[in-house]
Amino acid sequence: MIIGAILGLLIFPFVWIFFADFNLAIAVSLSLIIASSIASTIGMVLPWLLQRLGTDPAYGSGPLVTIIQDILSLLVYFLIVSMFVF
Repeated sequence: MIIGAILGLLIFPFVWIFFADFNLAIAVSLSLIIASSIASTIGMVLPWLLQRLGTDPAYGSGPLVTIIQDILSLLVYFLIVSMFVF
């Protein structure tokens, strides 16, 4: 979450200046914060959950986590942008 917050704060002024759109800057920054938080949580919880279920946790730390993180990140980006930009 800290990494997402740092990235969100760093990207905010650049998006605001280059695109001259305050709402877009908020949407991109907020999306980065939320997507990074979700990705970190999924990356930690899924291998732990698989280990608790008696499965090899390496299955959860490879392509499975990447696919879930990518899908959730896209959903977050589209949802946040649709709320702030349109």
